[in-house]
Amino acid sequence: MSAPQRFLRQRIDEEEVWVDLEAGRFFGLNETGTAILEAWRAGLQDAPAIAERLEADFDAPRETILAEVTAFLAEARERGLLDA
Repeated sequence: MSAPQRFLRQRIDEEEVWVDLEAGRFFGLNETGTAILEAWRAGLQDAPAIAERLEADFDAPRETILAEVTAFLAEARERGLLDA
């Protein structure tokens, strides 16, 4: 028997909405957050690798992208999104 699902998620265009069924909270992920989680689920599970993947899609310096990815991953880990 598998564990109950903690999150429900729905993709709307380039964004995702997540519902944390345990905490009763909603998370709206913009295009960047969605892209970071897609990269994570695809197996890129460190900030530098994800930042490198996002460089082609986002017009920002690599250092800025890396800082954003690092901050997002820390928050996503805290909220349990990386385990979903």
